[in-house]
Amino acid sequence: MTTQNIIQQLGQRARAAAFTLSQAKDAQIDAVLDNLAASIVAGTDVLMNANLKDIDAAVDKNLSAAMLDRMTLTDARINAMADSVRA
Repeated sequence: MTTQNIIQQLGQRARAAAFTLSQAKDAQIDAVLDNLAASIVAGTDVLMNANLKDIDAAVDKNLSAAMLDRMTLTDARINAMADSVRA
């Protein structure tokens, strides 16, 4: 599969999702967002473990300390992501 095919498929999925969302009631959207936020928090360990691999790769590529800091996940940052989904 080419990059162009992937981008086309993502665009088609986004268009379909946009239509579905436009038909959904506010309560349904709120419930989905609440579930997403809960999933983010519940997946903290998985996210942190994946992030450690990313950080190791970034260190190997000699990324700056500032870049490493920006990409490092913490419990507070993950909770902030969940909070922003809920907002």
